[in-house]
Amino acid sequence: MNTLIHDSIFDTARRTPGAAALAYGAQRCSYADLAGLVASVAGLLREQAPAPGTRAAAYMEKRIENVGGEVG
Repeated sequence: MNTLIHDSIFDTARRTPGAAALAYGAQRCSYADLAGLVASVAGLLREQAPAPGTRAAAYMEKRIENVGGEVG
């Protein structure tokens, strides 16, 4: 089975939105929050309309909020 990571995040967010998806130090992020972050980043990328196969790079500090950018 070839499940994409964002599909797993959205599926888990539908089933158990309040469950902990990420923890880093004192920071916590639920699956609902993570799904929202992923959807937000994906929407921003779609607005830029890159050609299929276009690579994108991002520099990010180590923070929970940035996981959405990595997945989106």
